[in-house]
Amino acid sequence: NLAPEELAIILYTSGTTGKPKGAMITHFNLCINVINVSRTLDTTFEDRTLIAAPLFHVTGIFFQFLHMVSVGGTIVLIRRYKTLPLLELMEKEKITFFIGVPTMYIMMLSRPEFKNFDLRQWRIGAYGGSIMPDSTIVQLTETLPNLRLFNSYGATETTGSSTALPSQYARSHAKSVGIPFPTVECRIMDEQGREVPRGTIGEIWLKGPNVVKGYWNNPQATAAEITDGFWHSGDIGCVDEEGLIYLKDRKKDLINRGGEKIFSIELENVIFGHPKVEEVAVVGVPDELFGEQVKAVIVPKEGLIVDEDEIRNYVRDRLADFKVPKYVSIVRELPRNPGGKVIKAKLRDL
Repeated sequence: NLAPEELAIILYTSGTTGKPKGAMITHFNLCINVINVSRTLDTTFEDRTLIAAPLFHVTGIFFQFLHMVSVGGTIVLIRRYKTLPLLELMEKEKITFFIGVPTMYIMMLSRPEFKNFDLRQWRIGAYGGSIMPDSTIVQLTETLPNLRLFNSYGATETTGSSTALPSQYARSHAKSVGIPFPTVECRIMDEQGREVPRGTIGEIWLKGPNVVKGYWNNPQATAAEITDGFWHSGDIGCVDEEGLIYLKDRKKDLINRGGEKIFSIELENVIFGHPKVEEVAVVGVPDELFGEQVKAVIVPKEGLIVDEDEIRNYVRDRLADFKVPKYVSIVRELPRNPGGKVIKAKLRDL
């Protein structure tokens, strides 16, 4: 017989900010995660999911595959994400539940054929990994009134999702990743490892039976990143008076321009609002005078041309001058890992 605390699977972290580490996930970790997700989304044996995420990633294997197995639902697999084949399958298989990165939703809506698909069965649209643009949320809720949207936040170290934004807040609190699952405790900590008051920015620490027991053959990383059961996420955020969690940035993505701290997510949210921008990612690049300068890497909407100064002026009208990107690169697509996350380390060379 297997004990709940025994190792079930080793999944490697995404490695977007450093060398991947093998997270040791127990049977109890994965069981708790599946229960949390199914109860939060209120799924049943009647639900049907289409998996576009890799099954070696927490989203594909836990949030969808094992979750659907646990409730007796139906699983449809697609080898890789391509917008039109995915929409065709969603219609044909009467998919009720899907999760993807915001880019997938943006690409769906950008297709003129989108409105011709019969997606009335689709009732749960989950997303995570980056901020969903307000305009995309509005379009989805107006086009598919039966669709309930859930923003979710988690990591390999938390066996996937640890929080969810209730669907009724999808538009009113679009920038929030929601509240912790019932079994999860969230604290916002300062650099000395002390909890800070609500509304104060700090590092997000998470604790619960979904947090992994450590890293495979890496006791140094385990000791450095897990304290009394709390996993140090490396994400900067805060909790508001309503108890909703907001992400501000990755610790390693925070840009320090001459002592001024710039959150890349704030800039990305602003640039997303430009009518010609399909996708954007912001990073800091080395600078002799200021230490770092801001660089924005942009994917224009199909058929449109984006001018660099147009972007700078757009940001200048909305944010302080020191946040205006010195460098603007226009590309056809952003580099991503198999889980759909942007690999920011590669953006500095584009």
